[in-house]
Amino acid sequence: MAEAFRNLRRQKIDISRRGNAGDCLANPAAPWNQGIDMERTLKQVRIQGLTGNIQFDHYGRRVNYTMDMFELKSNGPQRIGYWNDIDKLVLVQNEVLLSNDSTNIENRTVVVTTIMPLTRKPLLRH
Repeated sequence: MAEAFRNLRRQKIDISRRGNAGDCLANPAAPWNQGIDMERTLKQVRIQGLTGNIQFDHYGRRVNYTMDMFELKSNGPQRIGYWNDIDKLVLVQNEVLLSNDSTNIENRTVVVTTIMPLTRKPLLRH
């Protein structure tokens, strides 16, 4: 998002909202005039981020990236595979992945990431 905002500023496209911002609960929703510019710019983003390559297809879906999969073990996280949009899920098995060792995550904070499909159109769509 930050890269898209920088690109819009370089193009001198004003995306600020001045005056009446409108009713967020309006039915039908009032479109944001700069939403089309923002969507176009987001789709053009191509940068290297913490999760690797960040770019989007013409539908706004992230493409050309790989997500590593880790298993939490008592000696720390171990990479067990990866997922990308071409190969899908690939497991790299160097040892038995499932064990009865319940100490791997006992008394630890665990961050769980879930990818959820959009059930309705994003706000930037027109």
